[in-house]
Amino acid sequence: MLTEKNILPGATKIQIGCETKHFRYCIDKFQPYFNQLTLSNIEKSQVFYSKKDTLIKANNLSASGSKNKLEPKEKATIDKIFKHLQ
Repeated sequence: MLTEKNILPGATKIQIGCETKHFRYCIDKFQPYFNQLTLSNIEKSQVFYSKKDTLIKANNLSASGSKNKLEPKEKATIDKIFKHLQ
């Protein structure tokens, strides 16, 4: 799905089962590996939903960024998972 060239908006539903801050942190970790993985493209895809079933928008992801904010509670766990992927 993440490598799909032509995602039809709303064609499927991916429900994120974590806090938006954790999802954003994962996106930041994935960005070096995907050319078109941007917050606006995630919103345009209209397939990502929060655990409360709300469509995820770029401004929500932007507000969940880690700049000048506390790191996500699960940062160490997420980092460990990404380390195993490399």
